[in-house]
Amino acid sequence: MREILLVLSILLPILFFGLFVIFGISFYKAKNSRKFDFLTEFPYELLEANEGKEFLVRLFFDTFPLSMAFLTIFQITIHYESASLISFILLGGFITLAFALSLISLSLVSASKEKAHTTRFVISCALLTVLSFINGIFLFSVSRGFKAEVAMKVIGGICFLFALSSLLVMFNPKLKNWPSLESVSEIDGSVSYRRLRPFVLAVSEWVLILISLLGIIAASIGNALVIL
Repeated sequence: MREILLVLSILLPILFFGLFVIFGISFYKAKNSRKFDFLTEFPYELLEANEGKEFLVRLFFDTFPLSMAFLTIFQITIHYESASLISFILLGGFITLAFALSLISLSLVSASKEKAHTTRFVISCALLTVLSFINGIFLFSVSRGFKAEVAMKVIGGICFLFALSSLLVMFNPKLKNWPSLESVSEIDGSVSYRRLRPFVLAVSEWVLILISLLGIIAASIGNALVIL
């Protein structure tokens, strides 16, 4: 029974993220009569659906990171016999919850508010870096003595790579000038401005979300090897 619940809890973040993207793209196209561009548009812009449908897309988006926090804490059922490991898991759960709230907070602030939006982005990157690093250390620590020790250490190493990836996303030098736009000459002689493609901060936020999803799934699979 515990194994079934673990598998279901691993699938929850994937499900909610998938529903957010599918419904978000559909509603966005219905409202704007064009396809959503992941290379130039922010995750929060996928939440801007037609009136009456925003709640549904927002629900899927908010539940996605919160389900990751639940998944982390649920792993206590695997290591319930060790008080020290439970404390470690609770720390990971707290950081995952903090990351989830920072991601939700990021989606509530428009990129037009440059300082506020960038600050939330940096906080999200920092929390994800710490979380991925902790997951890596945790898997290395608990792997000793288990049949799947090698596999758990490999996954732990992957978590370290996710930590490095989120760190690189945060310190990408191109982010210094992310608000820069390109000028476009119109037929009537006027000049308009549009986002560069790719628009570095928008892409970075999508990458951050994918790193968080893949990272929590990898860490959970590594923990699941204890009971499988």
